[in-house]
Amino acid sequence: MRARALRLVRRAGLIGAALFAGAWVASGGLVVERSASLHQFPYHGGNPLVEVEVANRPAPAGVPLVARYDPDRAPFGVRVTHISHKVVEEPSITVDECYLTLPDGKRVDLTEPVRAGLVPAPFEHEHQSYVGDQERVPALRSEVTVPNCLPLDGLFRFRIRGQLRSRGVVAQEFYLDMPSPVYVKKRVRVMWQWMDWSEVELR
Repeated sequence: MRARALRLVRRAGLIGAALFAGAWVASGGLVVERSASLHQFPYHGGNPLVEVEVANRPAPAGVPLVARYDPDRAPFGVRVTHISHKVVEEPSITVDECYLTLPDGKRVDLTEPVRAGLVPAPFEHEHQSYVGDQERVPALRSEVTVPNCLPLDGLFRFRIRGQLRSRGVVAQEFYLDMPSPVYVKKRVRVMWQWMDWSEVELR
């Protein structure tokens, strides 16, 4: 009787382990993601919003479906996102200048790839108003990622100047000269659940 009970317990344990292993693999297992962006003040509408993120190369390390993580291998890319609440006909983005400045003073010119990649498209932008309410407003959004342009993982300064145009006519100007700090965030996914792991500000 006791031996039968032990067999039942062992069988239940094996079935439970198999189900857990199947769910682990089906969900992609453990995933550690790292993101970095230039720190910005909260956006409450009005002026155009320009977001700058460091983009890792798509080469996650680890074992697929078991445990993966960002290897943080330089060079990195830079992702630039432009959002405007000024919705115009036949929109286009003109970029006069866009570059990174590294700690040693070296400039990395991004003008041509950013100019070619920022193509406005209709978008519904959700953001927090000045009074704290969540708002969803019609907007124009464009985004471009310039790969392998950042040789280090650390501080840099980003500058961009340009205009949103309607049928070739200037509808809105934008200018951003954004220094460090770089805001680094790590998050972990265990099966289907994402959790924030750490947040660090580099100065």
